[in-house]
Amino acid sequence: MYITEMYSDVELKNELPNFLAQTTANATELGVTAEEIDLLTDNIALFDSTMDDVVATKAAAKAAVSAKNEAAYTLRRQISSFSQTWRANDAIPNETLDKVNVPPHATGGTHTPATAPSTLDFTMVSASTFNLKWSANGNKPATVYNIETSPNGLTDWVMVRSTTKTKAQLSGTPGDPLFIRIRAVRGDSTSLPSNIATIWPLGGSGTGLELAA
Repeated sequence: MYITEMYSDVELKNELPNFLAQTTANATELGVTAEEIDLLTDNIALFDSTMDDVVATKAAAKAAVSAKNEAAYTLRRQISSFSQTWRANDAIPNETLDKVNVPPHATGGTHTPATAPSTLDFTMVSASTFNLKWSANGNKPATVYNIETSPNGLTDWVMVRSTTKTKAQLSGTPGDPLFIRIRAVRGDSTSLPSNIATIWPLGGSGTGLELAA
């Protein structure tokens, strides 16, 4: 399983030592600076610390879980950014991408354009965690799906994760507005966005279960 598809915090925690070691060892080839390595190290340390706090207390204390979710969100955004940059750089071989456990470069030789994913939906797993699922809508199995979030559903869209599956699990802070959409990517082709899922609406109570066309 690629690190960008690890929805379990435990799986992510177990993979992080290899990700950090291989990113550091291959920093020149990957184009990662010393400052980015330091930031990655700090984000991992914060995530590990907050994970340890949750495990040690054996209770999902609201403050500890919130801090862990925020650290996980920040860390996954950085990893997704690395993955997107590396996979767009043809000078980085798939062998190196495999070492850091990110998806390979998009398979060439296809002229099939990416189509917008459809029927994006979600279910709440807990107060702060939710499962997303969507339809490939004709996209082939090698298609990469970029998950984008926005605080208002109109602007400031940010890609927070990429996956080759048609499902994902994310976390957020209940009550903070969160809008999500999906784009499909095949080679140089990027689709229009899917419908928008509104996890927590603007001015809502933090329990929103809404979908926008």
